[in-house]
Amino acid sequence: MDRESYVRWIREVVARNRPLLLAEANKLCRNSTDADDLVQETLLRFVQSADVQRGPSDERGCVCLMVRILSNRFCDMYRRGRVRDRHADEVRSQGNELTDPYDIEAPPLFESVTDEQLSQAMQSLSPKLRETFDLLISGKKYREIADAQDISVGTVSKRIFDARARLREFLLKLLNRE
Repeated sequence: MDRESYVRWIREVVARNRPLLLAEANKLCRNSTDADDLVQETLLRFVQSADVQRGPSDERGCVCLMVRILSNRFCDMYRRGRVRDRHADEVRSQGNELTDPYDIEAPPLFESVTDEQLSQAMQSLSPKLRETFDLLISGKKYREIADAQDISVGTVSKRIFDARARLREFLLKLLNRE
């Protein structure tokens, strides 16, 4: 089967089975807006995973895959919501407000930080964070850093986020003391 025929076949399978997925999503979400979003994400993932080179498998297998994707996406959404709720409860119980470490209203630190202070802040980072951050400021992309350190791109993102937060915290403390 050529590519055009396969794409047409996938579209037909998606169109025929969308009502089934929507009914299943409504059972899970109990909210039509969330159910629509869930079905859209499911169909997007399904179409992205369709193997154009191998051609179509049977429609029943495709339906099973779409239902599995839908269930997995719902579980992911549910877990994410629970974590978000738990974090919000912890913050409320501590009486803290949620603050953005990159608050736009705060004056920019770079205007008042000396090279010596920045060097001192960099030395306060753990070796892993410092190495990752050094690669970033040398102009490397996340993928290149991940390959160089033999870690995942997600780990690179987390380390850079942590390094920025720690640098900011260290510099704020340093500037408040002076």
